[in-house]
Amino acid sequence: MTKTALRKLESKCYQCENELNASLGKLGSAASEILGYNVVADLCSGGSEIEFRKMSPDGTLDSDSCIRIEELLNKL
Repeated sequence: MTKTALRKLESKCYQCENELNASLGKLGSAASEILGYNVVADLCSGGSEIEFRKMSPDGTLDSDSCIRIEELLNKL
């Protein structure tokens, strides 16, 4: 392993993180449109599922809310 190779791997991780964050933002916007109120899409703590959390009027996330994709699909 060279320094250059290690830096390339690091760079790829940052690129993937940016793409994931952008995709989660788009998914959250779509979910907000379906639900009629603002939500944010995020990976759950285990990292294997996507959850949607309500956005409070003051701009904070409601940590008690947890909306799953199945609920959105049912609304459609």
